[in-house]
Amino acid sequence: MHNSSEDLLHFDNAWTSFYCHKSTWIGQVVTTRKFPSLNVLHSALDQYIVSFYLTAVTLACTGYGDVAAELPMEMFVASIAQVVGTLYFSFILGDISASLQAQDIHRGHYKCKLSDIQKFFRVYRVAEETQQQVCTRNFSCIV
Repeated sequence: MHNSSEDLLHFDNAWTSFYCHKSTWIGQVVTTRKFPSLNVLHSALDQYIVSFYLTAVTLACTGYGDVAAELPMEMFVASIAQVVGTLYFSFILGDISASLQAQDIHRGHYKCKLSDIQKFFRVYRVAEETQQQVCTRNFSCIV
């Protein structure tokens, strides 16, 4: 499909010079003047701020709603807050997961020791009364 030059935007900054289709997200930012304080056409820093902001909003699943950051500093602070929030949430989930795994390991060790006790009872033919006393102290020992 052939694109006319009217559908392309020319981006020119200190590091790069490239063309972008108007239907892309950055083309929409430039043509709709959604962020009037940003010079997205000629500033690589502003391009990175908008890119980082839209990436953070997407990854944090906060959406693009009616209330959105418009100034570069607002975008930067919102992005940092979203990334920190996501990291905090990940930390909490990881901590819960590690706690559950540690409990499972302890339960495995406990069951192994109880199994050893039961084998000891069978091999040395320990009296039933003694087995009941040991199992009562060790809670759920199945004889």
